[in-house]
Amino acid sequence: MSEQLIISSVFRRKNGTMYKRKISMAEGETSIPEGFFENKANLVSVEIPEGIKSIDAYAFWNCTSLTNVNIPKGLIRIGERAFQNCTSLTSVNFPEELKSIGNCAFWGCIELTSVNIPKKLTSIGTGAFGNCIGLTTVEIPEKITGIADWTFYCCTRLTSVKLPKSLTRIGKWAFTGCIGLTTVQIPEGVTKIAEFSFTGCTGLTSVNIPKGVTLIGDYAFCGCAVLREVVLAEGVTKIAEFAFDECTKVIYK
Repeated sequence: MSEQLIISSVFRRKNGTMYKRKISMAEGETSIPEGFFENKANLVSVEIPEGIKSIDAYAFWNCTSLTNVNIPKGLIRIGERAFQNCTSLTSVNFPEELKSIGNCAFWGCIELTSVNIPKKLTSIGTGAFGNCIGLTTVEIPEKITGIADWTFYCCTRLTSVKLPKSLTRIGKWAFTGCIGLTTVQIPEGVTKIAEFSFTGCTGLTSVNIPKGVTLIGDYAFCGCAVLREVVLAEGVTKIAEFAFDECTKVIYK
């Protein structure tokens, strides 16, 4: 007979007082179903039990008072928009077993300041951390081969990002509007920097383009107003006409 899992949660009443609630999952259920806590604006915290393997799409979508979520060991998947617009969420600790973060999973979590991305992660979806304006640093693990479109879009306080050697592609709008970034070290394995990927990174002062890159897309670094130094390796074969548009101070080396 399968074990019945229980989710412990805390809600806030209209008068400000808190109350606890335990929710029993269906027997044998190992996923938090799609939209399970969707739009629960009074949900403050939740403890997900061990045994849960997946948090499905929209599970905590728009839970605007959610500040803390305890994600258990053994979780391998977070679905698309699972925590989108959880505007009070300040931190998330991912388990080592996590392999996939879905599209827009944490989009708009504006109070999120840090995330520990586990080494076994193989997929970060489109817009996964887009508009997380409080996020300051991020380290991408070695199994990730591409930064999807919109992944860190408008993470305005992001000052440091460590890209893995395994990376081959940086997608459209991946770091657009990350005004806190000052330098970017692009790994040797990258072959394509897509259009608009670093548009409007107004704090970016230098960038190193390795020899593996064959294409820098349109507007890739457009509006990087203080960009002064671009080191281009010999392998770069195509730079789109407007790749460095409005970069008036740039010197190519």
